[in-house]
Amino acid sequence: MPSSNQDKHCIFPPAEAVQRWMKKAFTSAEVEADSASFCYLARTNARVRELNETIRRWRYGDDIPTPVKPVESALFRADVIVDEGLVFTNNQEAKVLEIERSILSQDC
Repeated sequence: MPSSNQDKHCIFPPAEAVQRWMKKAFTSAEVEADSASFCYLARTNARVRELNETIRRWRYGDDIPTPVKPVESALFRADVIVDEGLVFTNNQEAKVLEIERSILSQDC
């Protein structure tokens, strides 16, 4: 039985070609309609952060005053409970609809 890797090849294009492809993909109508339509695999969290910042600059410009913008998705790192009801669970993703200033207080 032949190896499943037989006749498979990897291509490593020049960095500038990758940048052009990424910009075209991540600013396209397809990604606007479905943010999961394109993926870029990175090995480290630092590289993921760098890629996310680059893609956000391409999509929204350099002046982004908040950590996320309306229309972007956010991933919750902890459960969100409001009035004793579970609103979002840990690792749940949700689209940001609006951002408004607020104060977080915790009764101890």
